[in-house]
Amino acid sequence: PQRRDFEAKLRAFYRKLESKGYGQGPGKLKLHIRREHLLEDAFRRIMSCSKKELQKGKLCVLWDGEEGLDYGGP
Repeated sequence: PQRRDFEAKLRAFYRKLESKGYGQGPGKLKLHIRREHLLEDAFRRIMSCSKKELQKGKLCVLWDGEEGLDYGGP
């Protein structure tokens, strides 16, 4: 029950972002994140961006010190 509620809220959140144009651009906003400082690094990077930067594309998380894997997808 709680999982379904969370999933419904998450879908609603993504719909709201999409309706405002976020993540619709061709580019990617790269976030270099240290796992041990996940919230701090992500918050600092996102808050340093302009609204236009946040709207330009999808977020791309790059974990510092880790090799990335790309499985394609949307």
